[in-house]
Amino acid sequence: MSPEPPVDSAASRAAVGGTSLAQLQAFVAAADLGSFTKAAERLHVTQPAISILIQRLERELETTLISRGGRAFALTDHGRRLLPHAAKAVCAAQQGVEGVCTADSADRVLRPAETRS
Repeated sequence: MSPEPPVDSAASRAAVGGTSLAQLQAFVAAADLGSFTKAAERLHVTQPAISILIQRLERELETTLISRGGRAFALTDHGRRLLPHAAKAVCAAQQGVEGVCTADSADRVLRPAETRS
């Protein structure tokens, strides 16, 4: 029996092909705050940067994640499905960075004591 061929879908291509943490951060912030402008403020970038990141994510996934209409802002079904996974990915990345920073701080505290004679 031969193994099943890999699934060739938009989602699998995006996962392999370059969905960035910045795209996921922009999506999560916009979804949490209900606004591209507020997401930009939270992430310390411009509103057009948020729009571009989310548009690229939608293009990679070949779907619409956010329904846009004037000032109206709503997640689509695909956006609602992606949100918990994107939030977990962003959180995991933040925890990883914090872990490295904490370890680095601990190393700096220990090094001087180790070098004393």
